[in-house]
Amino acid sequence: MLRVEDGGRPKTPQAVFDRVAPYYDTLNSILSLGIDRRWRRRAIRSLNLRSGERVLDVATGTGALACEIVRATSGTVSVTGCDLNEPMLSVARRRGSRAGFPIEFVCCDAQQLPFGRESFDAVTIAFAIDDMVDRHACIAEIWRVLRSAGRFALLELSQPDEQPAKAAYQAYLKTFRLFGRGYRHLEQEILKYRGVDAIRSLVNGAGFTGYECENLTWGIARLHTAEKPSPART
Repeated sequence: MLRVEDGGRPKTPQAVFDRVAPYYDTLNSILSLGIDRRWRRRAIRSLNLRSGERVLDVATGTGALACEIVRATSGTVSVTGCDLNEPMLSVARRRGSRAGFPIEFVCCDAQQLPFGRESFDAVTIAFAIDDMVDRHACIAEIWRVLRSAGRFALLELSQPDEQPAKAAYQAYLKTFRLFGRGYRHLEQEILKYRGVDAIRSLVNGAGFTGYECENLTWGIARLHTAEKPSPART
């Protein structure tokens, strides 16, 4: 049974992630027609990462974004991925090991991160903010572990704003049902998308500045970016 909070958008139970962990990446690629990797690359570019910086990927899941960060930067940055779900992390560790990526994967709650204050130069979270029991606590923790002038990137699934693209995409979402209960929640999450203002309010409310939103693939996904201001700019 899916939990429904915050205006009716369903949150995915951890048991669902337990079931889909072994084939999560394959299905995501099929359902997004392979475009999800392009979205991750765009998120990475938005961070303007420099050699030697430390990056945290929150709710890393199977480590797709964490590994893409290493690949995109040719291993010049240090990457840590964290997630609450151990089966997903097991997949992430195997993926990182096979690729030879020195990524640290940590099992923890994103609402209580086990990292020191201002530990990272950049933080990412992809397709997971609405699965947090308390989104505000998650963003507050991201703020805490991010250094001053550090960059933040959030990817989320959404819907095109304009017709007929919106209607066509909603019809396409029905194919998610073919993959069973593990993916029906995605259809409902997207159909109950709250809009850009909800994320803007969440990010700005945490104290971030320079918020920007970019539509990806006609608005099927959205990239939200912001920065933690330095003391001189607060």
